[in-house]
Amino acid sequence: MIKTNIKMRVTPEQSVKVQEICFKNGIKWVSGENKAIYINEPFITISSEKDIRWTGKDRESIFIKAKEKEIDADLFIRTNGSCIENKDFKYPMWFKSKMTDIIVRFDSFNKGEVVYVSKEESFYTTGMTIGFIPHTDTTIWQQVENPNLATDKEIEQVINEEYKKDSSINKDKQDMINPSHYKKGGIEAIDYMKAKSTPEEFKGHLRLTALKYLSRYGQKDNELQELEKAKWYLDRLIQELKNEN
Repeated sequence: MIKTNIKMRVTPEQSVKVQEICFKNGIKWVSGENKAIYINEPFITISSEKDIRWTGKDRESIFIKAKEKEIDADLFIRTNGSCIENKDFKYPMWFKSKMTDIIVRFDSFNKGEVVYVSKEESFYTTGMTIGFIPHTDTTIWQQVENPNLATDKEIEQVINEEYKKDSSINKDKQDMINPSHYKKGGIEAIDYMKAKSTPEEFKGHLRLTALKYLSRYGQKDNELQELEKAKWYLDRLIQELKNEN
């Protein structure tokens, strides 16, 4: 999304690039023109009314006093008009499209991977990695949680319910640590999660879950139970790493 209510000092080359970005996003000169003009004028304003205005070099004092926020022209050009640098965000981030029923994991300002596609969506496919409209464009994107986290919480809830049903870990110990009868369409929940995640996301889930159970050691009544659960996730992580080699 183009940042408006701003002013810039521009060279002729910068002026052309700034104007082109504006035109692509539906912003025109206040006169209605949508071609590069006044490129030798050193000051440009993009008003809150979403139009372009210029100020001559002999009127710099007016430019300085103008209420609009002054922005570096290179920043405007580099960020395609959003004026938001990648360093302002902690990636990865997940966004749901308001135009199509997809969720994209963004790894940078405008690049990422499709991680969810509804059955009704015909153009996009899961795993597609292309350039996207920057995630800062709120007319297109809505930030959401990592869709895999919901599955993670679901698995944890079921595991906890299994422990409530049977307080004895000695009976069917392995099933208690990893309830084998909890399946999605005949697939164990942990494998269902793996299928929906990237390798790095899945290994991160295993590592963090193991750390979670280790951090509970000494704080729960059944200490052995927490260690058994941590061991299960560590063993699965080791298995995944071995499979990669």
